[in-house]
Amino acid sequence: MDELPQPIRAIADMRREIEALAAARDAALAETNQLIAECEKLATERSQIAGEHASIVAECDVLSAEIEALKREIAAATADLENLRRFPSWGRLPSPRRLSALLSQRFHAKR
Repeated sequence: MDELPQPIRAIADMRREIEALAAARDAALAETNQLIAECEKLATERSQIAGEHASIVAECDVLSAEIEALKREIAAATADLENLRRFPSWGRLPSPRRLSALLSQRFHAKR
């Protein structure tokens, strides 16, 4: 009878190697799952930050528009004051308190 050839490696060695590879695979899968969870968390946080950023930008735009409107109103009030100073023939200028009240009325009337 012919003898069977001897295996190059022992079956026990192959089983240990298979178990080691399976353990390495499981560890890699666990690490991958952890990285996926971290990526999802970062994506959610980034989305929230982007939403907050958009809100802040919109609020800044509104405030900038209000500032520009106030600058125009101040320029108009200053021009009015300069016109009053140029024409003393109209009579005495109003007192600072009265002038402030007039300007305040004009400011609130435009709003």
